[in-house]
Amino acid sequence: MINVTGTPSVTLNYPLNSQTLIEGDVAFNYTPFDNSNLSTCELYVDGALNQTEPSPLNAQPNYFYVVGLPEAKHNWSVWCNDTAGLENQSQTWVFFVDFTNPGVIPHNPLPNETIYGPTVVFNFTATDNMDPVLSCNLTIRSEERRVGKECRSRWSP
Repeated sequence: MINVTGTPSVTLNYPLNSQTLIEGDVAFNYTPFDNSNLSTCELYVDGALNQTEPSPLNAQPNYFYVVGLPEAKHNWSVWCNDTAGLENQSQTWVFFVDFTNPGVIPHNPLPNETIYGPTVVFNFTATDNMDPVLSCNLTIRSEERRVGKECRSRWSP
């Protein structure tokens, strides 16, 4: 005899909430829990059903494999039900796929420019297709100099 006292629960494991991935092939990892028999689990990516697992393992990591996600901000969640007809949806987590490196355009000093004086002003523009705030460093003769807390980049979502 099975005592059905609650709906299934789902813990999301990977990708982590707000994590940035550098490739679009993702192994979504989740763990469903149920006190009766799990029936089905479904992966939702960006609000749309992506895959169904007809035989999920209870209280163990399960995986959905998705290939070729484009560069963008994405979200994911997992829905599961059990043989008693009870169902539940996990939290929705956000992740980013970003495989384009940031760009840096130097403005000052000019290449091969000779500077006379004790102060050199460095000016550059840092850009990124996904992140509006970049951490920037300046390296001179293999010695890293922190430019500031953050560099604002040109960004459009």
